[in-house]
Amino acid sequence: MKLRTIKSALISALAASTSFVAESTPDDNDFLRIVGGKNATENKYPYFVQMVYGCGGTLIAPDVVLFAAHCGDWTKPVDGVIVGAYRLNTVTQDAKYRICTKWIPDPMYSLTNSVAAHDFALCKLNEPVDIDNSNIRLEMNDESSVPSDGDALHTMGFGTIKINGPISFNLLDVEVPYVTNEKCNAASSYDGKIKDVMLCAGESGMDSCQGDSGGPLVKRTISNDGDTIVDTLVGVVSWGVGCGDPNFPGVYSRVSERLDWIKETTCTDLQSVAPYCPNNSTPPPTKAPTKAPTISLSSSDCVDNSEFRSNKDNKNSCVSFLKGNRRKKKRLCKKPWENNTFVYHWCPATCAKARIGNCRKKKKRKKKNRGKRRN
Repeated sequence: MKLRTIKSALISALAASTSFVAESTPDDNDFLRIVGGKNATENKYPYFVQMVYGCGGTLIAPDVVLFAAHCGDWTKPVDGVIVGAYRLNTVTQDAKYRICTKWIPDPMYSLTNSVAAHDFALCKLNEPVDIDNSNIRLEMNDESSVPSDGDALHTMGFGTIKINGPISFNLLDVEVPYVTNEKCNAASSYDGKIKDVMLCAGESGMDSCQGDSGGPLVKRTISNDGDTIVDTLVGVVSWGVGCGDPNFPGVYSRVSERLDWIKETTCTDLQSVAPYCPNNSTPPPTKAPTKAPTISLSSSDCVDNSEFRSNKDNKNSCVSFLKGNRRKKKRLCKKPWENNTFVYHWCPATCAKARIGNCRKKKKRKKKNRGKRRN
């Protein structure tokens, strides 16, 4: 049985991810991402959070993000988070960039034989974010009976369309059916590994896959007039076997089982401005936005992107792919790549040596003497 296993927080190692055999040590290069999904419309999930170059998350309060404990302490990376992310590693017009100042994992979190339990963590943001919830409202599930067998759920993230496949630069979402723990624990499936604090969702060809760890799993309810949408947060992307395997749906941490801890920690330890915290009725206005670094996929920083992989040999650097003389490098740098990009978008430093891309050094032009010639 091959495990998709838990999902790493470092998106830069994306295409180097590998499957693991059960009982193996989880790999920091293994990611969970969307399979069988489609491009989400912008602002469809305003509460979705991208941990930059890493996991997904959910804005559960103006200043608190819920994600997965196995993603690691997000106060250490300097990359921060993007609330309302729609384009990979990019702060679009309606998105907000913030920094995680405090990180608290679930004290009951455990990892045994590649199986994560109580896989929750909370991140306190340096500044609150007010999102427009007039049409789309997020609620955390407090009912153990929700979801029920066959319920349609939604999960989302930036991801490959298959295990070890190409990444997506747009936010992807997919509808997956809830699978009861009883079914998920069948001998032909997870064979007893699914505990009460976990839930399963997915079917053949429809699943989360490499890179979405910590992201939300929601049950969407639309009002009769279509004007109001309530997304009930039922799970957090955690681990699983393969991607889209008919016998092994994705495994998520069940929010209702740890909602008391989530709220208590949010209010007491993180001193959140959440409306459900004591003495907090109205969130304060959003402060001036934190200045975001240059994190979009472009040539602006003139550094090769470590996510780049050759479709031919899956080597992990631009240098290994762009071998050869300058003419060959030019041809390869201009080669179309994934999602309307070119190789030079991924390899600006290496392609600059072939005078391709925004980082190329421009030739110095010789100044012409337009005056009279001296004797």
